[in-house]
Amino acid sequence: MTRIKLSAAILLGLVILSIVSGAWIIGSCRDLQIRSIQVEEAWLAGDVEEAYRLACRLEEDWESFRRPAAVFLRSRELLEIDRITSRVRYRTASGGELQPELAELRHMLEQLRSSVIPRPETVL
Repeated sequence: MTRIKLSAAILLGLVILSIVSGAWIIGSCRDLQIRSIQVEEAWLAGDVEEAYRLACRLEEDWESFRRPAAVFLRSRELLEIDRITSRVRYRTASGGELQPELAELRHMLEQLRSSVIPRPETVL
């Protein structure tokens, strides 16, 4: 009977960890999407310095999210977003095509969000 209780406790712990980590990833991706919208709004308003500051903050927020998220997600899912966030900062400083990069970043974050929504097949 002890083994059954222990197994049930481990299973319950894994389910709870899955739900909590999924909610954390969803919230963090939403925050990063909002930050990318702020960068785009500042860029379109012509405030390049503010857009660059926000792009640097976006990259910092991504770095602080990526390290712990690598425990729960595959690194290949994070690698492309990592490249895009560094390009956003570069394109903001150099005056390159910023809007396609931000649109791609938001799309990749949305894909990441939708991939971790807790569903019975992803939890169990």
